[in-house]
Amino acid sequence: KTSVQALALRLAHEANNCVLRWPAPATGYTLEFANGSQPYDWKPFGGSPTVVNGEHVLPVTMTNGVRFFRLRAP
Repeated sequence: KTSVQALALRLAHEANNCVLRWPAPATGYTLEFANGSQPYDWKPFGGSPTVVNGEHVLPVTMTNGVRFFRLRAP
């Protein structure tokens, strides 16, 4: 059985980074990424988010390639 919970993962451009944000009450989720050439080859994304104003915040270095991000439930 699979259940799906909607959880907003937002991306914004700030200074020289992209910044990912999602609600802080969402604990236990794993941030994953896939490159544009292999959009279904999901891998854990390194880095530890900080909590700011009730949101997880994680700066991501911009690249010239396409990347996809998702949060995976435990």
